[in-house]
Amino acid sequence: MSQRVAVVYDRGAVSLLEALEAVRTVAEPVLVIPDTKHTAALRPVIRALEVPVVELDDVAGNTGALQRHHIAGVVTFSEGMLRATADYADAAGLPFHSPGTVAHLTDKHLQRSRLMAAGVDSVRARLVRHAAQVDDAIAAIPLPLIVKPVSGEGSRNTLLLDDPEAARSAIMRVIEAEGAALVEEYLPDGLGGHFGSYVSVELVMSDSRPVFSAITGKFRLIPPFREPGQFFPSTLDAEEQSGVVALAIESARALGVKDGVLHTEIKLTPSGPHIIEVNGRLGGFMRDLYRRALGIDLAAYAVEVALGHPPSAVGPATSGNVVFQHSNLAPRGVTRLAGIDGAKAIRAMEHIDSYQILIRPGSELDKGVSTQEIDLLNGRAADHTRMIDDIDTYLEHLVFTFDADSGPIRVNARELKAWNGDPDGADRHAPVRSAAGGHDRVG
Repeated sequence: MSQRVAVVYDRGAVSLLEALEAVRTVAEPVLVIPDTKHTAALRPVIRALEVPVVELDDVAGNTGALQRHHIAGVVTFSEGMLRATADYADAAGLPFHSPGTVAHLTDKHLQRSRLMAAGVDSVRARLVRHAAQVDDAIAAIPLPLIVKPVSGEGSRNTLLLDDPEAARSAIMRVIEAEGAALVEEYLPDGLGGHFGSYVSVELVMSDSRPVFSAITGKFRLIPPFREPGQFFPSTLDAEEQSGVVALAIESARALGVKDGVLHTEIKLTPSGPHIIEVNGRLGGFMRDLYRRALGIDLAAYAVEVALGHPPSAVGPATSGNVVFQHSNLAPRGVTRLAGIDGAKAIRAMEHIDSYQILIRPGSELDKGVSTQEIDLLNGRAADHTRMIDDIDTYLEHLVFTFDADSGPIRVNARELKAWNGDPDGADRHAPVRSAAGGHDRVG
């Protein structure tokens, strides 16, 4: 009988079917499912799958609920399931992050404190839980500063403030929404142009050893800190690549990582690289990016590590062309995505591998500050300059309609970039077309 691997599944870096596909490359999957809104919507699909299913509530504090399936490894691709996965792995004696390591991977304040204590990084940060601590935090961290939740993903409620009063107000809003706020120093940009002044390192650790690493380039952030996409290879030279990989490995070891796949975001500053955050799981959309760029499966690598051995077929981190993923992001101030036009034309274009709609037309949109990818454009180009030119061409063919309190708004993708504050978009003060043929101003 093939070995069995438990997949603790919820919304995360890969879909349900992608997770099962990755496990099946080396083992038989057993699904462990929490009771969440995401998994509730998938219950009809799950019932149709020929896969053993165990409820997460039955596993908590009860390893026997899974052991009858003779589990040889456990893995998750969901940020929200890291703690539950670590608890089960620890109780069952299986390779994964320890509960203590997961605490440092999911709590941004604990992570900053551990990295500073280990001498790995020196980014200043203050934890703020109540109003009496706000002024001390602002006095300790020079403006401009960043305010963010202590845990979470998707740049949710992450803000850049350069005014003390605005900072006080933002900190209190984050505390009210999240229970606590982390105030960090802002790290200046070290790169300009079309590319983000940060990268991510995709790192595979097995038995405390790095067995694979690759550097993912990023497009420039959409204000305040929303990510529109990524590409491989990055634009870094050999010396810069060596520095960011070394920092990612040092950080993993300082946080106690022994076995697992990490997604580590690193800011490139004039004084060198600094950690933005270390994530204890595969990064979003990374499985697809690296399958197309290098022909490797990072999700399957995570499964092999979960079984107690390094990946059997680690490929070289080089590629003959530039492979990219680009997303259009939902703007703030709208209530619903009403429609998308141009998808068929985009899919027929040369060098486009796929175009996916991630938010179904008719869906309500989050009014808060977070990265909401409407779609995902997967393509390839001969070089980085051609990639930027090609994406500009593709965007001209996409048109989005949003519902807002003022009525429907219809924009093409370049206008949407401007609306979101991206200087690569159309003139950000140009009018945005309403569906009725009138104009709503941007900016």
